[in-house]
Amino acid sequence: MSSFGELVKQHRKRNGIGQQELAKRVDINPSTLRLIENGGIASPSGVIVARIVEELHLTPFQATALLRALREDAESKEKPSLVEAT
Repeated sequence: MSSFGELVKQHRKRNGIGQQELAKRVDINPSTLRLIENGGIASPSGVIVARIVEELHLTPFQATALLRALREDAESKEKPSLVEAT
């Protein structure tokens, strides 16, 4: 199963959106998006996740898979960092 960050990257690329552009749309720093996509942040805030889902135009099925991956990542990695939206 893919991680949350891997799924975000896959959907972003499938939609033809660069990291800089998605970060701008989600209102986060591009380095934060890089960390998310590379697994450096296991638990971004719900606001950021909702913005990512919205900006990538995910179907309910895709959004559910993304949220499941997020939960599994957070449970397995136990990384304490929560990133808040700006």
